[in-house]
Amino acid sequence: MACDLEQSCNFKFTRQTLSYMSTAIHEGTQLTINYDCKRDNFQGDPRRITDYTKTQGCPQDSFVQKHVAYFNDENIAPKRDNPVAQREREMIAMGVCAQVKRFRQNNPRTPIDPHLGTVYLIYDNRTSKNDFMPSSDPRKCQLKDSALAKTYKYNCERKVDKWTCTFAGKGGDLAIHDKVTSHLE
Repeated sequence: MACDLEQSCNFKFTRQTLSYMSTAIHEGTQLTINYDCKRDNFQGDPRRITDYTKTQGCPQDSFVQKHVAYFNDENIAPKRDNPVAQREREMIAMGVCAQVKRFRQNNPRTPIDPHLGTVYLIYDNRTSKNDFMPSSDPRKCQLKDSALAKTYKYNCERKVDKWTCTFAGKGGDLAIHDKVTSHLE
């Protein structure tokens, strides 16, 4: 996920990188990596999320496409807070950032290839997503309390050729953004 849609990828494995595995890494352990190279010749709709509910222009479409990811995997749901679940959520955030790069490349009004990003992962297994509401400031939009409890925030950074995402909190950031510009407050 860290290298999704990258032409090349360069990273170093450390014990910390693999700390989420349930088995111990011993001296002399061999690691085999199978690469799945894919062409970036996507011809469809660049939007990642299409089934969310808008109320009075909230949430702003561009904000959702760039900063939100819904997941419904019970194994990494909020009640499961172990190293494996944490790593899986982190990898989803990295994949979102790669897709945001694609979204930006297909939308001429946005800057190309940012190196920083904020991703909100929202656990939701329903088919209709109604997690945002207008804020006290009529120009802004924010997460509802019901969504806040199931939302993880990640701060992501793109180094030379890969994304790294760091957990920034759970249930504490309202994801307040401008309804017109989609800028995160």
